[in-house]
Amino acid sequence: MDYFNFDGTTILFLDELDQDERIMWEMQLVSWLYKHKKDSWKAFVFFDEAHQIIPAKPVGIGAIATFERLRVNFERLAREGRKFGINLVLSTQDPQDLHPIVPEQCPTKIVMKINPRNAKHVFLDNDLAMIASRFGAGQFWIQSPFNGTPDWVRVHSWAPPLPHEPMTQFWNKVVAKAREER
Repeated sequence: MDYFNFDGTTILFLDELDQDERIMWEMQLVSWLYKHKKDSWKAFVFFDEAHQIIPAKPVGIGAIATFERLRVNFERLAREGRKFGINLVLSTQDPQDLHPIVPEQCPTKIVMKINPRNAKHVFLDNDLAMIASRFGAGQFWIQSPFNGTPDWVRVHSWAPPLPHEPMTQFWNKVVAKAREER
């Protein structure tokens, strides 16, 4: 995991992995970040499809112990990471499927286009949910205890595409680096 300790951006695209492999990568990443929390970070860690990383209930056979370790590691990182410069950003289209610790430990909410039925799970009022249901690219609501107002603020911005590298290509780099070090 020390491969992540450099100035730059790393994007792990885990789509090619099955659920168990994804959970293991996520658990290792969250644990590694927590262990290295005092390493002078200024990092944003984005987890897309967060309901698969920290779901309300464990999924799969034998997943309870793994889920509990991931939840504990995530909760420690979410509670303490900000003061060390590790900022977690979780994204999901299914907020009702997130574990209750997520809104407790990640108080800033950004809501993009959302189905009005899902809006109640992010505590968005019905009138704002109707507006959000018609949002286009680059439009969102934000509410944060850190932005000076308890109100939802509407934002319009330009949204450029973000390139990524598939996990299979990233893993080949990790293996090649490990061979070089031997």
